[in-house]
Amino acid sequence: AMASVAETSPVAPLFQAAAIAADVGDGDGPSVWAFAWSVACEFGWFGAGYVVILVLIRTGLLQKLFPGLFRGASPKGAAQRRLAMKNLQAAASAGELDAVREAWGREKARGPLPLDALKDVLPALLAEAPDAAVAELAGHLEQYPGTHRQPATLNALVEAFAHAERPDLARAFVAELQHRLGLQGDERTRE
Repeated sequence: AMASVAETSPVAPLFQAAAIAADVGDGDGPSVWAFAWSVACEFGWFGAGYVVILVLIRTGLLQKLFPGLFRGASPKGAAQRRLAMKNLQAAASAGELDAVREAWGREKARGPLPLDALKDVLPALLAEAPDAAVAELAGHLEQYPGTHRQPATLNALVEAFAHAERPDLARAFVAELQHRLGLQGDERTRE
């Protein structure tokens, strides 16, 4: 059965070359050529794996498949993230809602945003699509369930909705987080 697999395989010429290389020698076992062929095959497979990983990194697929793998991996990446958050907050302070939405779209996939950034993003989301703001913000919190699970965070975001004069959306946001994440507010949330 093993011979039939080797004969019908698309890599059959490789099996044949390895068999020929193993038979060449002085009769005392595998030859130097067989060892060299084995080493060359190992380097070939390692190189192919390297190329595949490199392509996945360059296209961004590896980060999408394993989002936590590269988060905070380098000091340069952490510095770029802090700069992006400062730029987002500066754009929000200046009232540049388009820049805030652009930064939100770019940064939300890179990891959880800090609470201050979430509060700065909220007016931009409400200006673009008020009804979608609840689902989008709750979706971000659901994507990174290990962060922002404290009632204080929920209260701060509810206050941001109220500050935007949208108490109806604040109630919807609380209900959405209770449904999606099982988060329960405290007495302050219910006020």
